[in-house]
Parts: sequence; C-alpha cells; structure tokens
Amino acid sequence: MLKEITVEQARNEKNSVFIDVREQDEWNEGHIDGAVFCPLSLLKTGATFAIPDDKTCIIYCRSGQRSKNAIGILTEQGHDNLVNLQGGYLAWCENP
Repeated sequence: MLKEITVEQARNEKNSVFIDVREQDEWNEGHIDGAVFCPLSLLKTGATFAIPDDKTCIIYCRSGQRSKNAIGILTEQGHDNLVNLQGGYLAWCENP
C-alpha cells in the first residue's frame, strides 16, 4: 500500500531524505535542498541508487504521479521505507 506524506509533515520529518525522481532539466531548474537525484528514466532501465534503509525516503516528482511509479520500482528493488510527497515539488514550492 502506498504511503503518502503532506508537505507540512515532510518539513517536520526529522529522520528522512528526499529523493527527486524528475529529469535532469527539472532538477536543474530547482529542487529541495539536500535531495538525492534519482531520475525515473534511469530507474526504469534497472539502474540502482544509494537509497538509505535507515531513514524515511520521501520520493517526489513535479506533481506526485511519477513518484508513485518510482516507489513501485524501488519497492521491487527491496526498499520499504518509502513515502510519496503529496503534490510533489509544485506543492513544496507553494507551501514554504
């Protein structure tokens, strides 16, 4: 079952890391400080990334749809500490 987190909850999460699954051009335009860049296009090819297992991984994209796909792929890779950021980066920017 997909777990989701609101922007407010994500901002208050202490033991977490943000994983940005958008593409390079989107990342270059801006991202959450400290986020790990892990584009969905590479995940789909079977690429693996250093996803920490000891923290909550908050997965985000532009609006929250691609991140759901990424969570499916990362779950298949054995990760279970994943949550989807509701509304994605757009929501993050709208709620400073």
